[in-house]
Amino acid sequence: MGYPLSAPSEAMRSSAALMVETKSDITTIIARVMSEVDQMQFMAGSSTTFKNSMESWRQKAQTIVNDLDSMAERLNTSAQQVAQTEDTNVSEAGSIPV
Repeated sequence: MGYPLSAPSEAMRSSAALMVETKSDITTIIARVMSEVDQMQFMAGSSTTFKNSMESWRQKAQTIVNDLDSMAERLNTSAQQVAQTEDTNVSEAGSIPV
């Protein structure tokens, strides 16, 4: 791959990197919120309700994190495929007699 990446594959890789960065930010926020909540003490009845709500929130946030990871992986795979196709096309174009 001696040729520079095309704009589409560069954009795909840039988007994937942004998703990975966002995933990291969200993971940090989730951990910070859960740490703060774990340190709080609640009264008996409201404690159970609140803990259930927090667990539901944590699961939904984890789904977002997992989806970001999956999308980043797919974008990186697609970017690699686009770059390989472009390399093949450039190579084949170079072998066309003029």
